[in-house]
Amino acid sequence: MKLVDSRSGETIELDPERPAVAFCCGFTPRFNVHLGNARALVTHDLLRAAFRHHGAGAITMYRDISDLDPRVSPDRTAANLIADQACRDLLRIGVRKPDSSYEASSRVEACLALLDVLDARGKLIVDGSGVWLNVAGVDLEASLRHLDPTGSVWDSMCEAGRAWSLDGPVRLWALSSGSGSRPSRWGSGVPSEALSCAALLCFERRPADVHVGALDAYAHHELVLAIGLMAAPSRVPTTWLFSAEVAVDGVRMANGAGNVQPLADAVSKYGAGAVRTLYLQTHYHATLDASDRSLAVAASRFAEIESRYQLAIHQLRRSAGGEVSRGVENALSLDLRSDDALALFEEGLAGAADTHDLVRAGQILYPDLLLPRHA
Repeated sequence: MKLVDSRSGETIELDPERPAVAFCCGFTPRFNVHLGNARALVTHDLLRAAFRHHGAGAITMYRDISDLDPRVSPDRTAANLIADQACRDLLRIGVRKPDSSYEASSRVEACLALLDVLDARGKLIVDGSGVWLNVAGVDLEASLRHLDPTGSVWDSMCEAGRAWSLDGPVRLWALSSGSGSRPSRWGSGVPSEALSCAALLCFERRPADVHVGALDAYAHHELVLAIGLMAAPSRVPTTWLFSAEVAVDGVRMANGAGNVQPLADAVSKYGAGAVRTLYLQTHYHATLDASDRSLAVAASRFAEIESRYQLAIHQLRRSAGGEVSRGVENALSLDLRSDDALALFEEGLAGAADTHDLVRAGQILYPDLLLPRHA
């Protein structure tokens, strides 16, 4: 099982004899999950498929839900409903629930414990607005330009005066008396998203081998890494996978850009198979275009796949078998090459591949989305 680390560009080979743990930096339940922030979750789930179908050993999947973000409704019921709906929307395109999900609001004590560790090591600065991480002398600038070929993420960071590198103190605990604030020895407040993610990585029962996230327009992942290296370096993931941006006609999909398409809307308009195909046909390191034009093309591609799949089921082809599913498994085991895996599956459908082998390959790529239709 080989993965290309998004930060270093180096190929990392995971030990197939050792059970693995993969953490996904999840989503913020402000609005329903959309095609942009769903991509990292799809990548996380493809990693699960690669492990479980390639026979690379067991893998435990967990992700976080950033429900303490100040932009999230203080109504916990509303936030929970959005999070639950996101899980249902993702399930419709074949993204299974992780083994565990953790809300930020459930691990504030872990955040405070992590702050205590950092404070004991002289890494904190305290002022009237909160508790800050002193990142002086920490060089964490990531080489991620290859994931931003259009430069739109880089440009948005420059406009905000930010960069992937950390060149000044970063607030980890914001003093606040508002809704959601929690008591601490520094005063009531709320943890930052980065502190919450780092607390999960540092205090989860087993350290994560792989960290999956999206290419953010700010140094979130770099900050999580900085906290981990300062507080618990042995628990920092060895491999970091960042899915590249999702764009619409060259413009990064974002709420601020007004070009967000909710996942549920895309599924209703084009079908779950089409949306799944949209993700599969583009490797996670490449920018994904999620325009209506691209979705329509993906819908046509899936319609052809489904038609040939049903024909193979009806004909019940018999052959030596195994080549297509093994090819799909091998493609996914080489840095999650879902685009290559999809092309191999289509070749098998167009040829005379064994029906049972095609069914196995179909369930790897389209879990519960490709089902036999009875006449």
